[in-house]
Amino acid sequence: MKIKDMFIVSLLLAFIGGFVDSYSYLLRGKTFASMQTGNMILFGINIADGNTGIAMSYLIPIGFFVFGVIVSQSIGHLFENTKRAKYYSVFILEGILFLIVTFIPVGRFNWLANGLCSLCCAVQMDTFRKVKGYTYVSTMCTGNLRSASEALFNIFRRRDKDSRKEFLIYITIILFFILGVFTNAKLIVKSNYCFIVVSIVMLLILGIVLINDKRCLKMIDQQETDF
Repeated sequence: MKIKDMFIVSLLLAFIGGFVDSYSYLLRGKTFASMQTGNMILFGINIADGNTGIAMSYLIPIGFFVFGVIVSQSIGHLFENTKRAKYYSVFILEGILFLIVTFIPVGRFNWLANGLCSLCCAVQMDTFRKVKGYTYVSTMCTGNLRSASEALFNIFRRRDKDSRKEFLIYITIILFFILGVFTNAKLIVKSNYCFIVVSIVMLLILGIVLINDKRCLKMIDQQETDF
């Protein structure tokens, strides 16, 4: 199995992760779709400042995120013997929810848009967890940065090719996450509909990659089992 087969999937997922988090923060009331630690921090700060109403709004994406993990696990259990159906179901679910989010008016119903984005991030994060045997997260970067830092240390300590490969994998995933953030920040100024266009295009590319490369599906299955 060539590294590019699974690597492309991981990079596209990281791009989507950065794109969605940037969207929810910039356009939907400075709330994070995937980084629930950030929402918890904002919740605590607003509680301390006496802004109880605002603080409660940050609990909504956290709740949706928990529900998203439950949905992901349920999909996995439902399609336990048909992994391809599981991955396509995840992509279809994300596509439908992103479409709904696009048509939710900015303002009063931001809580719903943020919640649905959080649900999507949770499903994606729980479904795709490894690339070439390395554990990674496609919807945030802290864990990936830690792993990249450890690999960098091992490059100087061991001077082996595996550490260099691991470092490059994590750094590239982080850069694609940032690229997703950058792309959204540039496009969202023009139109809210850019969100659905970019998201659907990315999901379609992912589907095409998996359809055209059965080995990629097989590798995801093996890595999921090894997790």
